[in-house]
Amino acid sequence: MSERTYLEEISIRNLGIIDQSTLELGNGLNVLTGETGAGKTMILTALALVLGGKSDSSLVRTGTERLVASAQFNLPAVAPDLQEIVDSSGSDISDGSLILTRTVNSDGKSKAVAGGTTVPAATLASFADQLVEIHGQAANHQIVKASRQRELLDRYAGAKFAKELTLYKKVFESYNDLKARIKSAVDSASKKDREILELEEFLLGWQKLKAVRGEYGDITNQIARLSSVEDLRVASAGATQALSDETSGALSVLGAARRFLDIAKGKDSNLDEINGSIAEGFFLIDDATRELTSYLTALEADPGKLDVLQSRKAEINSFLKKYGSSIDPDEDLILLAARA
Repeated sequence: MSERTYLEEISIRNLGIIDQSTLELGNGLNVLTGETGAGKTMILTALALVLGGKSDSSLVRTGTERLVASAQFNLPAVAPDLQEIVDSSGSDISDGSLILTRTVNSDGKSKAVAGGTTVPAATLASFADQLVEIHGQAANHQIVKASRQRELLDRYAGAKFAKELTLYKKVFESYNDLKARIKSAVDSASKKDREILELEEFLLGWQKLKAVRGEYGDITNQIARLSSVEDLRVASAGATQALSDETSGALSVLGAARRFLDIAKGKDSNLDEINGSIAEGFFLIDDATRELTSYLTALEADPGKLDVLQSRKAEINSFLKKYGSSIDPDEDLILLAARA
């Protein structure tokens, strides 16, 4: 007797034109014949429902609340894949058979039961892959799957090839493992090569940049000064005039104050102290006036130098954008110098 699973019985109630019917099938070839409209398609529809097909309320017989379709499969032997589905779903196959049932209500709701346990419709579809092979004129539900094709080929080969198949699987697993390890090694080597290339590129760029400590801040200050020469000239000239004007300048005013206080010098220590503070202020302002005069003399526009400084700043910014960490530019350059 064959050990293949087969459909023993299918029962239908309130499906399309069928009020109630039970069809018993035997092990081997079974043929359904009948005139058009006799219900052959309804039997296949019922089978599709119990195997997890899409439910449709239009299938419910007019005037009834629900349709019920069930199928009983004989299980002479249980394949490991089928047993796994049985265990995960909690279905009962203790008597050597499995009953799948599908109920569809007139409102469209459906219920699936496998071996006495309520399950999702997707579980019925999982059973279908192990229980039934459906062939049609245009397509085959299973044969198009590569895994099913290999299964059929292995089944055809028979038991004498089982040992070779097991050995092949072990060799194939070893091959895949070795292939993965080689890929990992190649990826790791490629990563190191990229890191070395990036370091070489960084060193070359650093050597070309030739950055000096504090250079960025100094360049920024020079650019600010050269970009505002006229404003700086007006400011320093005005300050110099305010300090050194012979009639109303700060030095003239303080000089006059010192001369008045010198008349009473030595007559009151408190006044002498005040006179000393004014004298000190006079000398400080006099020094500041000399520095302003020198600054104003040296201040001049230099468009060529400004262009050079701006180009240098752009060069440093380009390098920092690629290798810096977006902190203070001069601190960035110090860290990059240590890295180089």
